[in-house]
Amino acid sequence: MGKLLRKILDFIIRYIERIFFMLLLIWIGMSIFLILKGYFYKPPQSIGQIIQDMNFTPPESEDKEHKRLSELIKLIKEPEPKESYAALLKRGLFYKHGEEDVSPLPDPTKVEPQGPEFEVIRITPVRIPIKYMGFLESPGGGLSAQIDSSIVSEGDTVIGYKILEITKEYVKAAKPGGGEIIFNLLEEVVSEESEAIIRNKRSGRNYKVRKGDVIVNKKVADIKIDSVVLLNEDGTEEVLPLKK
Repeated sequence: MGKLLRKILDFIIRYIERIFFMLLLIWIGMSIFLILKGYFYKPPQSIGQIIQDMNFTPPESEDKEHKRLSELIKLIKEPEPKESYAALLKRGLFYKHGEEDVSPLPDPTKVEPQGPEFEVIRITPVRIPIKYMGFLESPGGGLSAQIDSSIVSEGDTVIGYKILEITKEYVKAAKPGGGEIIFNLLEEVVSEESEAIIRNKRSGRNYKVRKGDVIVNKKVADIKIDSVVLLNEDGTEEVLPLKK
């Protein structure tokens, strides 16, 4: 029992000695680090302190580069108000130092061209947004049609078009506004209605219009093959020919 107790005490003493030795090394290392940090470390300076420490005196030489550098240092020390830069903002990207900033004055004798406010850029028929893509034949001989991604049968309705007849070559449908229309297999179909691209010559803005639309207090009365008819507020018509 005495030998066991002695072994335990010896182990504890050796363990305590190791911990003490490690703490001593850590303390020595931290002391060296703090000494070196205090010797080499310098607190950062602000921009204002750096400029003040420069004590730069503009040279008396007439050299252009030296003068530009002097002006730059002076500008950093004493910034000018925002109003002083208004003239610089009006100058072009490739403005050269020393050029006179001359803005052209408006010509009082110049008269804006008179004529229609709008011009017609393009006239195209309105494409019907459905297409006969294919057909399915049942064992009994009946046909179903694929209209875009939908499978329809006779009597069904697709976007307002009622399917009247399905064949392998075409599909006949009733139009929403009355009348009939034929969709041939894999062919795009356009309606009798047209749409036009009209440009405002003053603002440069383009408008895509159909019959009945209103742009800038003018109503689109009709769209023909080669012209667009606008109806003014006073009831007069204005015919715009297609631009060639």
